[in-house]
Amino acid sequence: EKKDRMAELIDSNVVIKVYVADVKNSSGDDRIDLNALKMRLEQSLAERMPRKFDFSGSTPKKKFSIVKNVKDADIIINSIIIEYLWTDDDPIDMITGLPGIAYDALTKENYARMQIVFTINNARIGALLWEDTIRSTITDKTMTEEESYGRTEERIIKMFLKELFQRSDKPNA
Repeated sequence: EKKDRMAELIDSNVVIKVYVADVKNSSGDDRIDLNALKMRLEQSLAERMPRKFDFSGSTPKKKFSIVKNVKDADIIINSIIIEYLWTDDDPIDMITGLPGIAYDALTKENYARMQIVFTINNARIGALLWEDTIRSTITDKTMTEEESYGRTEERIIKMFLKELFQRSDKPNA
């Protein structure tokens, strides 16, 4: 499985050289700062520690090294924003039980949702190593539309890294 191929690479004792391609946007919302999103993704990857750490000193301190030239990369991360939504009227969630549904229907909160398709390819041969659609939602009474962009971006990157570092055989993850 693709997730296992990526997990093997992540579990290796090597620093992975990553090229983050420019973020593409097919959401229809042109207010998303694609450069800022790419920079946040690069920074989060550069700061990421290995999933497994041994105390022998052989494990690198950081798992990823960001490269600016695709020819220097081990992997390429592509991302396409496929949805962005902000509304001042939070949709009713699928909550179990009538009291929860009633509360959600009566509560007015601001809501933001973003979905991004992330793909990771082997930079040398182009083989697909990992692909997933990550969806982030935020509900907050005081969040403005302007604030929602940065908050959804920050959350979706955290969710991406969490998914990336999970194995399909969860017990050892």
